[in-house]
Amino acid sequence: MSLYKSYSPKTLWLSTLKLVHTFFHTPPKLPIAEKKTKSNVLRLAYIGSLTNSYDFLTTTKFLKRLNELTKKWNMTIFNIGEEDYFTNLISNYPELKSKIIYTNFLNKNKISFILKNFDVGLYFIHPTFSKTASCPTKLGEFLASGTPVITNPKIGDINNIIKNN
Repeated sequence: MSLYKSYSPKTLWLSTLKLVHTFFHTPPKLPIAEKKTKSNVLRLAYIGSLTNSYDFLTTTKFLKRLNELTKKWNMTIFNIGEEDYFTNLISNYPELKSKIIYTNFLNKNKISFILKNFDVGLYFIHPTFSKTASCPTKLGEFLASGTPVITNPKIGDINNIIKNN
């Protein structure tokens, strides 16, 4: 059984962060949508940009708190072109360095096939005024692959998705 299943299906509370919402989507019962072998390690995925609208610093703080709660996790980042930013930021968190794999790879045609092998997707967005009227592509990519998502509220339709699912 994966670690995230021990938490409430709607929320995950970490004391150093605000309330973080998780989304669950049940994919169709097709072989292509089924998850691969389960393990006792929580496998997190992060796809796309780390900068601009995305708040990877909060993601890193979330991971630091997760690491205090359990050592049984790892994360793979699928990103192109921001390795220097990632390397500089993660150098401030040596306890996380061995837990995160940065992959300079992002094949948009295969992303749903890749994501189905992870337990949880993760991203945070700066809650600026313009983001209150948007819906992140990452959310759709995670949900389409049947992967639950940890993200922040008050971005586009995220609150409505939480209430209705």
